[in-house]
Amino acid sequence: GRLETGDIIQFSRGKNVSYGRIVNILWERQAKGCKLEIQLLESDGGYDLIDCESCPLMTIDEASIQGQVVLLSARDFMKLGYLPKNSAQSNIFNRVSEANQSQI
Repeated sequence: GRLETGDIIQFSRGKNVSYGRIVNILWERQAKGCKLEIQLLESDGGYDLIDCESCPLMTIDEASIQGQVVLLSARDFMKLGYLPKNSAQSNIFNRVSEANQSQI
């Protein structure tokens, strides 16, 4: 799919899965692909993603991307009607601030 700065993605870090916001896309001529500068997002194990302000930016290979993430406000959850019981089986999340306020 098409990626842009600001997109939220799911990516692999070894055996772990993480979430982050694309801050910069770097073209690598020798590697014939892109590297992505990512701001890490923390998950509480449910459907919330929170900015990790204490985490440094990290760079990942484009091949590490597992998918894009859909962010919804808490009001949208009532309209969906269905969410998997296990949040690990979904790419739908609610972005919240540290003060626990829903954002889009």
